[in-house]
Amino acid sequence: MVSKVSDLGNLNAKLEAFGFSVFRCDGNDLEQLTSCISQSKMIMDKPKVIIADTIKGKGVSFMEHTAIDSDIELYKFHSGAPTEDIYKRAIQELINNTNSLLQAENFDLLLLENVSRPAICQPDNKPKLLVQAYSNALLHQARVNSEIVALDADLVLDTGLLPFKKEFPERFIECGIAEQDMVSRAGTMALNNLLPVVHSFSCFLTTRPIEQIYNNSTEHSKIIYVGSLAGLVPAGPGHSHQSIHDVSFMSSIFNITCIEPVSERQVAEALQWAVNSENRHSSYIRLTSVPVEHNEVINDISLPTFGEGNIIQEGSNGIIFVTSPLLTVEVLKATAILLKHNLRFTVVVMPWLNSLSIEWIKPLIQNFKDVFVVENHDYANSFGTFLIYQLAKHGLAGERNFYHKAVSGIPACGKVDEVFAFHKLNGESIAEDIKYNLKSKYD
Repeated sequence: MVSKVSDLGNLNAKLEAFGFSVFRCDGNDLEQLTSCISQSKMIMDKPKVIIADTIKGKGVSFMEHTAIDSDIELYKFHSGAPTEDIYKRAIQELINNTNSLLQAENFDLLLLENVSRPAICQPDNKPKLLVQAYSNALLHQARVNSEIVALDADLVLDTGLLPFKKEFPERFIECGIAEQDMVSRAGTMALNNLLPVVHSFSCFLTTRPIEQIYNNSTEHSKIIYVGSLAGLVPAGPGHSHQSIHDVSFMSSIFNITCIEPVSERQVAEALQWAVNSENRHSSYIRLTSVPVEHNEVINDISLPTFGEGNIIQEGSNGIIFVTSPLLTVEVLKATAILLKHNLRFTVVVMPWLNSLSIEWIKPLIQNFKDVFVVENHDYANSFGTFLIYQLAKHGLAGERNFYHKAVSGIPACGKVDEVFAFHKLNGESIAEDIKYNLKSKYD
């Protein structure tokens, strides 16, 4: 893949030209690596570098990533968890190979311990897949608009671009793990009457190339940025991949509209809006990558008018503004719990994260003293802070009480339900916090 995107060429010669003393070895061979380290310690008058050529999945024959693999481009073992069958095969091969080596050296064989594997949690009842919905929507838009080109940062599988690449290979550009370069290319394309759609994980797309995104915005060029893996989950890869500051970054740049669709229908309509809106603003579409629990209330929810929200439930005890499909489901669970305490809340889903229609919200909010915001993002410079600022700016804050539930601190790692529970963003925690904040009024 690297040779197709940005070939490294003769890496030894390049590094030597910069004055490095270069050592190279098989990175999967500890003896070779140890030897290189020892040799490098003998060099005292120049910088040193060791190039360790490695094979992904080394040690499990069917996982090893070699040049003869038919799956070399998408290497399926780079991310995600193996199936139970594949896991057992891999473990058994590692055990057998290790025991063979131990036996050859007259050592005792491995002593194994049986442990219970954690259960795999999947949403029941046909969960919604928003990345797949986006993939279908992009194909539809590309078929009717020949100016659309798709750029990818070596995440073609995770961002739903495989169908686009297959149908429009001449309009697909693989940029490799180089978001800065990808966004720069997009800017040039946009200035030449193309409509680039740029893809990566949100954590990378909204941080690495922020300078280039800003430069593009100053050119008033129209670009669509699509970030997947947005928010707290999936949390397995750790906080480097959990994107809880992306709205802050993208909202800080003018001419960019941030949208977070909560249904498959909204995904398609958000992309349609981004492609066909008459203004020259760019768009950032924030996509949830994990399956979204089936919920009749939001399954087919449409994209509301620019700057407005979807009122999905009505009540008189307070109003809850929520972003994110995952947290919309959790808020509905919370209001179901609160209903048992005779507390009824109006719930509004907000897909527009940095745009607000004051004409729409003024009559909506006038009858509520208690305003709650729940979002899958850090507190700072989020939709919640934007909403409160806009209400204050237009004289709508008054004596209202504002309560904000978002992510605090470094995001936790774990399963979806564990992570939301830890950050008190699951239905039960949301309900408890609302009851606590309203305790003096309804006791």
